[in-house]
Amino acid sequence: MPFKLQDELMNATSRNHIAGVYWSSRDMGPGPLGNHHFFTFVYTDEEQARRVTGRWKGWNVRYHQEVNDSGLVIFFTTVGVDQDSNKNIVYKFNPESDLWSINEIAKEGNTDPGSVDWDLQAHRISHQASTTHFASYEALMDAILEKIFNFKEQREIGNTVPYTLRDENCAAGVNSVLASLDYPEPYRTAVGEFSGIDWGEEDIIPASLYRMNYVGNKKSLELHSSGCEYVARMHSENKENFTSIVGAMNNGYNGCAYCLKEFDTDTLQHPQKIFKLHLIGLACKETEDFTGADSAYLRVNGIRVWGPVQMNNGDAKTLTDVPPIEFSGNAKVALFDKDSGASIDYYVGNQPLDEDDELGVATISSALAGAGEKSYVFNKDGANYTLICKVVEYDVNTGTPVPATSYELFLESLTCFETEDFTGADETYLLANNMLKWGPKSMNDGDTKDLSEIGAIEFHGSVRLDLYDQDGSIPSDDDDHLGHVLITPSANGLGTQGHRFKGDGAHYLLKYHVGQRSTEDPINSECRLRLISLKCHETEDVTGSDHAYLHVNNILKWGPRAINNGQTRDLTGVEPISFRDTIRIDLYDEDTGSWFDEDDHIDKEIISKADANLGVKERKLKGDGASYTLKYEVLL
Repeated sequence: MPFKLQDELMNATSRNHIAGVYWSSRDMGPGPLGNHHFFTFVYTDEEQARRVTGRWKGWNVRYHQEVNDSGLVIFFTTVGVDQDSNKNIVYKFNPESDLWSINEIAKEGNTDPGSVDWDLQAHRISHQASTTHFASYEALMDAILEKIFNFKEQREIGNTVPYTLRDENCAAGVNSVLASLDYPEPYRTAVGEFSGIDWGEEDIIPASLYRMNYVGNKKSLELHSSGCEYVARMHSENKENFTSIVGAMNNGYNGCAYCLKEFDTDTLQHPQKIFKLHLIGLACKETEDFTGADSAYLRVNGIRVWGPVQMNNGDAKTLTDVPPIEFSGNAKVALFDKDSGASIDYYVGNQPLDEDDELGVATISSALAGAGEKSYVFNKDGANYTLICKVVEYDVNTGTPVPATSYELFLESLTCFETEDFTGADETYLLANNMLKWGPKSMNDGDTKDLSEIGAIEFHGSVRLDLYDQDGSIPSDDDDHLGHVLITPSANGLGTQGHRFKGDGAHYLLKYHVGQRSTEDPINSECRLRLISLKCHETEDVTGSDHAYLHVNNILKWGPRAINNGQTRDLTGVEPISFRDTIRIDLYDEDTGSWFDEDDHIDKEIISKADANLGVKERKLKGDGASYTLKYEVLL
């Protein structure tokens, strides 16, 4: 008999006991309409959850969490079959109904007598039952994701499978993946047997749709789909064939920016700061349901993070067992009362059965990090709740809360003993926490560059420095990573330190020192201007696009970039700019630069520290017939 998650999850005290891959089944909706089948990955800890989903970061694979009756936090991901707009099979991650079914079996109190049950059944799949004999559950998770990714790639080149309720459906979608991974038919039949009505679990989607061929360039370590145009440009001696994208990644390959952009680590967005919302408590003064208790639950940025929990007038719930929720910019927190409808996905005669009631929404800015506990009131539909929470900044490199003490990193010099390019000079540059700090500058053997012009780099937790040699801009010739170093407050007061970068046959020495930032009077302390976006409503050039650029205190900070009516440019890549009382922003449109056609000054704005910690602000910039909106925020 397979291990059954529904019998163990609620009272489990160890994640190792319940970790694994499950063939899962839940009710499709109100009444005996049949079972919906999907995979559930239950991770041993959050580190494994981050590791597995992180390998597929560009594909937007995520994990969720629940807390069971023993107080154990469970980290999990679900993936199963759905239909696209053309009624073809597509795999989707973490649909709401699957998440509700996991929630229902996590706590006794999560089953509401007035609501429809999902009746989750989940049988653990042995990672050793396949003739492939996977080394671990994590290896099986990667293999399943790889097969589903291959299916997505096949679908994108036109090899689709129509969804049919009785044949090629959700059950067939699970069964076919396992068949493609060499699980024997008798085992699949046994582990996929559930109570209730099932169709299609014996059907198999062609195995060829779960396979893809990939070609790697041994020289550049770029990986391509076999049909990518850059494969034809490779020399045959540089080609290396793969049938496993995971295997290629494990061998140091990086996805092509065009055909495998989900695995192109050079273009994936790297966070400059990490903020997490800590939920502390929720108090009910007045329920929304006048006949009894509410079934309250909370969503953060659309994802349910707590509940539903029965709450009545005068009740207060502690939320500190909810793991901190990572977000960027703003966290949108919504409070709901769960009603009797199966979910917002199911309707009868195009009418909601009984939609959940939204009791209010609070928008919480990352600028509140370090400001302590804050309270927010939710009072829609006659309800009255108060939420207590706080925002905490986490170190982008270590994942730990940043200390209150501020430090400064001073870069002194960079010496080249051996270039990476054997034919000549390197074009060297430095990133600090994924932001360009210096270069590219030409360096050859024996050269030393003075880095003191960079100035102090302020940090709290750590600074990661990465050294690169700039190469070509095409996918087959990415920049060469020569190494990295993580600098922490432990270097404070130790004087000049050194680190050697020796990647790809290069040899560089970086010298630096760390000091503690002096404490200043808050009244005179510096603010930071964070630019967010620039939207063009009307260009200055009547014949086409403007080439807009921004000066901050007469220093070029962004652009020139082409922008036309209705377009918005992301400015979050501009490093925040420090100032004390006021700062001036000027918007220009670049013209030919000749004496008769100088750049057009569209408008200026003076921003003061009075805007500090007030969240995202907008300013209109108008001049010469142009109209723009600049979004920004000021941080203390």
